[in-house]
Amino acid sequence: MTDEPKDYEGFIDTDVDTEDIHEPQCQPTGAYDLTVTSAKAIFAEKEDGTGRYLKKVMVMIDFDDVKNAATLFHNITLWNKDEDQKKRDFKIVLAKKFYKLFSVPFPVRGLNTTDLIGAKATGAFVDLTEYTKVDVETGVSKPPKPSNQLNLTGIKV
Repeated sequence: MTDEPKDYEGFIDTDVDTEDIHEPQCQPTGAYDLTVTSAKAIFAEKEDGTGRYLKKVMVMIDFDDVKNAATLFHNITLWNKDEDQKKRDFKIVLAKKFYKLFSVPFPVRGLNTTDLIGAKATGAFVDLTEYTKVDVETGVSKPPKPSNQLNLTGIKV
């Protein structure tokens, strides 16, 4: 006869000490060593409803050797040949700065997200900022939350 699993009430030993586990925290403004852990292309719906297009690359970045640091998110907004040249060129310059910061060669005609994964930046300047989300349904702003943001200002391309 086989023992069937039964509902259990009582203490469950997970064999993990949870005393020192806390919510990740944004870091103060400063220079940090960083590593790209993920880079994924994100689609958006076309305004005219005719389908989807690649809008951006969402990059997740970890602080090296900083205990309990929140993951830093960075977006590379994609461009296309048909948009306003000034707007397009601005997007390209920002992408080039990001690639230079992480010592990844910038491709001539497109981006390969896998090139970024594992890339490292040494002494990258990170700002501590705040962002405010607006509730889509009510239009009401939620209280500001701290956030880290890459500062690409000093990088020349």
